[in-house]
Amino acid sequence: MKFDQRLDKISERQIEISGQLNGPGISADDRVRLSKEYAELSPIMAAAAELRRIRDGMAELGKLIADPDSDQDFR
Repeated sequence: MKFDQRLDKISERQIEISGQLNGPGISADDRVRLSKEYAELSPIMAAAAELRRIRDGMAELGKLIADPDSDQDFR
């Protein structure tokens, strides 16, 4: 499984957990277990968001560098 696919699965799991935590009829034990799992996934998702932001920035810079009409100072 590719890295990005793994991050997508983790994101899906966090969304699923959030829905379960906000749903009706959750037991106290399940709430504790799911809250812990959600907390463990949160730093991973924060790092994934930062990674995506950096990748997007790099892609934009690549376009700027490749554009022959861009200012020479940007290349």
